[in-house]
Amino acid sequence: MSAPDGGIRHYAAGYEILADGHPRWWGQLAVSVGSGVGDPPGDDPQALLQHICALAARRHEATPAQVRLLMLVRL
Repeated sequence: MSAPDGGIRHYAAGYEILADGHPRWWGQLAVSVGSGVGDPPGDDPQALLQHICALAARRHEATPAQVRLLMLVRL
């Protein structure tokens, strides 16, 4: 099944940021992939997860390893 909008896929993610092994911050973000140069392709699950963790970490000045995804939904 191909994406109806030219390969662009949209996702919603919920996450928390761990500090010293405990959740300290949490949030949600919406991500569109496959829409521009440098975006991970929507058909590469590992690249998608790394991209989402990097975006969440950047929001809280954390490292991607501190991000724990709680949910990921394709819209």
